[in-house]
Amino acid sequence: MTGGVEYEAMSYFTIQLKLVNAIAKCVESLDLPKEHEHSPYQFHADLFLSGLERIILISRKASTTYYPTLHLELARYIAYAVRAGYELPYTVARLIGLPPPAHAKSPQVSASASSSGRNTPRQPTTPSKRASVAAPPGTGSTGFGVPVGSGYPAAVHGQVFPGLPSPKKVESMRFD
Repeated sequence: MTGGVEYEAMSYFTIQLKLVNAIAKCVESLDLPKEHEHSPYQFHADLFLSGLERIILISRKASTTYYPTLHLELARYIAYAVRAGYELPYTVARLIGLPPPAHAKSPQVSASASSSGRNTPRQPTTPSKRASVAAPPGTGSTGFGVPVGSGYPAAVHGQVFPGLPSPKKVESMRFD
């Protein structure tokens, strides 16, 4: 067995969120205006009208230890909704923030612990990190000066949050 009924149910729910995120990504790639029936904004508005807010709030209570992929998919969905320009309900928006320091990949270095004496925290030194460059309007920008899919911080209501890693590209099997 893989962990019982609860684990299987949460895995199924995570797969459903992956499907919603895949649809959100496709809708985002259409680059339609906010007023259009098939725009990303309308997609997220319809989902929240159908009760997604309550589902997000309840599923957030799941253990991050046992269900980390569920929380990752929730974070991805929120990122898609924010990039679409959808204003999250207060009950959801107030829960958005940086992960606990124990779960962060690279904890921030405080200014007092900095050996250079600078007042700003150091940037991560991983080779995959690049400086965020603001994209001109209409060129795939998130609206917060961060290119879509860049994996760099995005801003919501003036707060900066870490970006999400891009999903792995999987090659399909060929039976030639």
